[in-house]
Amino acid sequence: MLRTFALLIFLTITHFSFSQTDRSNDSLIVFTKTEVNPKFPGGDSAWFEFLKKNLDIDITEKNKAPDGTYKVRVRFIVNQDGSISNLEPQTNFGYGMEQEDVRVLGLSPKWIPAHQNSRPVRAYQVITITFGIVP
Repeated sequence: MLRTFALLIFLTITHFSFSQTDRSNDSLIVFTKTEVNPKFPGGDSAWFEFLKKNLDIDITEKNKAPDGTYKVRVRFIVNQDGSISNLEPQTNFGYGMEQEDVRVLGLSPKWIPAHQNSRPVRAYQVITITFGIVP
């Protein structure tokens, strides 16, 4: 029987530009770098507890993933109201890991939105969750 573990790592994008769809409507701009980054409510310890409670780390064993370490990345937008949208896996290891991360992020409470010029803005966020399988 394999032993599965998950290391939970929280990362943010550090690009210095932003994308926009329509300059006349600031609510459509999605920043990749902000003065204040979006945060999970309660900080890193609450984020880790949320993942520990909701993430099915046995997904790799259930789907017979080979031994190894898998760094699964998911990008999403934290909206001005703290809701998240546009969940997109950035990796494709399979074995249900990307789908599990997207599922769990869909359960997430509202985040504290990013701020630019003291105003809440939409911003990209990337998380990396590392799954490891050892014999």
